[in-house]
Amino acid sequence: MSNRTPQSIQMSELLSIITKLQNESSKSGMQAIIENNLDNSTFVATMQFLLNPFIVTGLSMKKINKTAYTGGNEDIQSIEALMNYLTYNNTGRDYDIATCYKFMLKLDEYNLKDLVIKIATKTLKLGVDTLWNKTVPSEYRVPEFGVMLAKNFDDYSHKVKGKFTITKKLDGNRILIIKENGQSKAFTRTGKEYEGLEDILGVFNSMVSEDNMVWDGELLANVEGDN
Repeated sequence: MSNRTPQSIQMSELLSIITKLQNESSKSGMQAIIENNLDNSTFVATMQFLLNPFIVTGLSMKKINKTAYTGGNEDIQSIEALMNYLTYNNTGRDYDIATCYKFMLKLDEYNLKDLVIKIATKTLKLGVDTLWNKTVPSEYRVPEFGVMLAKNFDDYSHKVKGKFTITKKLDGNRILIIKENGQSKAFTRTGKEYEGLEDILGVFNSMVSEDNMVWDGELLANVEGDN
């Protein structure tokens, strides 16, 4: 009789699927692996968690490996429960790291614990970012984060019809502010959330009353003396 915990068995099955994906080099092979494992709810939930650009955990490899954390009263029984917890507790507190460690204590192998850390920090590399939504049924797809990018005018001038306006290129960082249900968040053009912009978002909220919209622009440093 096996002495393995239910959590270890669950994570071992997940690791086996993920390893197959990581070792597969062809798109058709990856699609086959995904399609063959859609009946595994743990795999599907993990992929949706990792690939959703709007889910952030506030945890980094540096932070989670810094020290051995103690505390954390959450009794997490599955990786799905841990991902759900981190989705709604995503400020990177020591308490949340301790919660991850407490779940890891239920696992009997180092590679399974390492997998939990990579999932919690969303650093697990799979190479299926764009392939997932093309492969799975609509109910399993994740939101996609995409923005318009500039093109060389000479290459597309024949498509431009009518009057148009040319503006000066501002050399800053692309920023998208999404305001939903009265709360604003700032993102890079690749969907990574900006941190530390609370003051800017506070001013933005006081100036903009519209809700459930997206604003696209440049984030510039106002340096005295610049033109």
